Amino acid sequence: MAKTKKPRALMECYMYPENGKRYIHIAVMRTQADLRLLAKAHGVAHSQTAGFCKALKGKRFALVGLYKRGLSPRIVSHEFTHAALMYLSDVDDLPKDPYRSANERLCHLVGNSTADFYKWAKDKNLY
Repeated sequence: MAKTKKPRALMECYMYPENGKRYIHIAVMRTQADLRLLAKAHGVAHSQTAGFCKALKGKRFALVGLYKRGLSPRIVSHEFTHAALMYLSDVDDLPKDPYRSANERLCHLVGNSTADFYKWAKDKNLY
C-alpha cells in the first residue's frame, strides 16, 4: 500500500480575533495539490481549489487552508468570513450596544482578519 504524502505548509500563522482567547490557524500551502491533501487530512470532503475553512473545537476554533498562488482578496476574505461566522456562532457575549451589533461585529472580524493576514503575508513575501 502506498504511503500518503503528508502535507507541509509553506507558512503558518495564528490570528487572535477580538480578545485573544481563541484563534484561527492559517496554513498557506505551496501548491493546490498540497492544499487538497491538507483538506483531506482534516476531513474536508469537497476538493477545494482555492481554499477552505474547517471548524475546530477549543481555543483553535478554525483552520483556514490557502495556497500561495491563490491569495486573492476574494478567496482570503471568503475563507475569513467562514471563520468569523464560526467564531460568532460559538460565543455567547454578543453586545447589547446597538452600535456594535452582531452584523457590525462580523464585519469587523472579517475586515480585521483579512487586513492582518495581508500584513503578515507581505512581511513574509508571500504576497
